[in-house]
Amino acid sequence: MTMKAGKQKVEGASRDIEKPSPPSPPAAPPKFLFLQQLKEIVDQVPSTDGHNLFICRWIPVTLLRTVTAISAPVAVMILDPELDDLSSTDMTVFSIVGILNILGRLTPFATKYVIDEFKEKLQGEQATKVVEKVFDMQHGAILTTPTGEFSQILSKVFRNLDVLLPALYGDIVPMIIETFVAVIFISIGYGFIGAIQLSLFLVYTFLSYRAAKAKAERNKEFMMALFSEWGKIVSVAGSYERAHFFNNVDYEVNVASTSFEKMGAKIRAVSRGENKEAMLLQTVSLTVTAFFLGVVLAALGDEVGGLERAALAFYFFTYIGSLDVYALGISNLRTGVLEYQTFNEFVNRRSEVKDEEGAIELQVKENPAIEFENVSFKYGDKTILDNVSFKIDGGGCLGIVGSSGCGKSTIMRLLLRFYRPSNGVIKVDGVDISKVKADSLRRLFSVVTQDAALQNASIRDNIGYGRMGSSDEEVLAAAKAAELHLKESEGGGGKDGEGEENDLTLDKICGEKGAKLSGGQQQRVALARAMLKNTCIYLLDEPTTGLDGVVAKKLQNTLNGLSKNATTITITHHLEDLRSVTHILYLDNGKIVEEGAFEELMKAKGVFFDQVQARR
Repeated sequence: MTMKAGKQKVEGASRDIEKPSPPSPPAAPPKFLFLQQLKEIVDQVPSTDGHNLFICRWIPVTLLRTVTAISAPVAVMILDPELDDLSSTDMTVFSIVGILNILGRLTPFATKYVIDEFKEKLQGEQATKVVEKVFDMQHGAILTTPTGEFSQILSKVFRNLDVLLPALYGDIVPMIIETFVAVIFISIGYGFIGAIQLSLFLVYTFLSYRAAKAKAERNKEFMMALFSEWGKIVSVAGSYERAHFFNNVDYEVNVASTSFEKMGAKIRAVSRGENKEAMLLQTVSLTVTAFFLGVVLAALGDEVGGLERAALAFYFFTYIGSLDVYALGISNLRTGVLEYQTFNEFVNRRSEVKDEEGAIELQVKENPAIEFENVSFKYGDKTILDNVSFKIDGGGCLGIVGSSGCGKSTIMRLLLRFYRPSNGVIKVDGVDISKVKADSLRRLFSVVTQDAALQNASIRDNIGYGRMGSSDEEVLAAAKAAELHLKESEGGGGKDGEGEENDLTLDKICGEKGAKLSGGQQQRVALARAMLKNTCIYLLDEPTTGLDGVVAKKLQNTLNGLSKNATTITITHHLEDLRSVTHILYLDNGKIVEEGAFEELMKAKGVFFDQVQARR
């Protein structure tokens, strides 16, 4: 392997260094950003399953609400009845108005029912997008994302739509429709009073929006702080053994207590701001209400009878009271839209490992070759791999060894395209893996890592995860190959791979992260899972970790036989296990410092030889 170091020629050191131009100021946010963000949300609604049924139910309920709101003044203006001389027609109309008002009181409940049924479907779709994005992100992004962010974003999806959809379809749009219809009717019947009502509505809308904007910004700051602090609290919840091992229970409790205090401070800041704005809005509302009603009643001429005045006063009292609900709807909508940005930013994060446009399917072939050509990889400013090149012929077995942090596991993750290399090309079966679909690439691999990564499910489910839909016979065969001997039923006899009696059956629950199994049993379940998948490339990262020496030897014989039907890469600190591999790479600081077969490296008496001798 040839290493080339580039040189930079420096000339004219005595010359004045040109000062860099100042950075450009940040771009101003686009005008009407809120409306653009709201449009993005609304545009998603029609694509949701059940949208047409939702609209068909929502429209008649909203129309009933609007008709109910203005029914009394409309009826009185059209009929112009006298209190002491009501005809049968008047009585019939007023009876209908009464029935409408009774039904109108039920419309908020009907609207909530219609919205809730549709909202659940939209919540499920958006929560699924969050989960899909988790698996679409590159490995490093998962490691650096705060622990609590995923759970908080998922809960935010449900909480956010709990207020956003009811605010939009239950409070704001119906109020706009009612105001539009009422202004037209009142302008026709009473002249400029309609313009006064419209002005009141617009002023109230503006004030409510300004108050809601400040509230939404405070809530966003609170949620960002919550993401960080919640991650610490979740970490504390999982520290039971660690805290007791090192006698640090008080420390863990203090960490949680500090996080709760920070969250409480943010909550108090949000509450104080909301209280101030609520008092301002209420003061404005009472002042405007008194002024508005005074102007309206004074503007009505003598030709307007007492019943008509009473009907108008009743309507406007009800209308202005509804503005408070409308203002709350604007607040919830503004908060929901701003918080939606957090969800939207998450699902739109750019993933460097996403399939390129025109990516092809990588076909499954027996014993594919693997090649790294001048591959380098940096994580931040740190170089993990530096110009690494090697090739494994189809059916070959490559061993990768070296000290911790030298880049061994990074090679595996680059091959799985959890990262993209900073430089160089990686090929499988002669095809650049950056040009293929990730799913078709990962379909080729059976992987065993140091962490068994078991689910809190049965052994059957954990092994069967390697190939969904496998029969019990197939699962048992894979377990046997992994030296995991299972009883077929609770009453049967069985011994584990170490020759000791065990109570393991296919129905045995493994516990959270395999807590109900020993370390060796966890590793054998993970191996059985990989063997059940049984693909053409095996990636084994410390496959015999945690196993008894006898079991490890038996299992190593099984692993050695994998290369007959597959290409294998083994990462291990057990150097003696590499006697049967076709080629060994010894890495140090991201570079290949030695390579060759086991006996060749032993004869060379280099760093590999020293490590083998030190472990004997």
